[in-house]
Amino acid sequence: MEAWMKWWDYAGVAALSGFKFVPGVLAALALKMNFWETTLCTGVGGVAGSTFFTYFGKQIALGMAKLRARFTRRPTAPPPPKAETLAQKVWRKYGLTGVAALTPPIFSPPIGTAIALGFGTPPRKIVAHMGVSFAVWAPISGTLTLFDYHAAWRAFFG
Repeated sequence: MEAWMKWWDYAGVAALSGFKFVPGVLAALALKMNFWETTLCTGVGGVAGSTFFTYFGKQIALGMAKLRARFTRRPTAPPPPKAETLAQKVWRKYGLTGVAALTPPIFSPPIGTAIALGFGTPPRKIVAHMGVSFAVWAPISGTLTLFDYHAAWRAFFG
């Protein structure tokens, strides 16, 4: 493979990890990236995505609301939630640290950032906590490349 094509793979995995972390990891596995490539691409992408949505998320949400208002007849308020959501439970019990820890595997960078912003967390704290979280989760995702999934697949499914 030519060198410039490999950079497109890295950029694609990083960009995908900035929006959804787990699909970024799966893309790295599909591209047969090694441990360091997977760790760096998913980590950098996740931090870049959470930083981007921390500082530009409000503008994006306002733009989407204007666009939605243009194409809907009458905006209606959603019914109030009856039960406490997962995000509310995590925030009440563990705060920003819990939300940041669950952002890569369960939430995604835009959603985790929106949760933290919704509870009034300063942007600098969000970026710091998300950075630490992605620094922990990126090597965990990189270890998946150490296993030979193709051999396991053939062993179980022929």
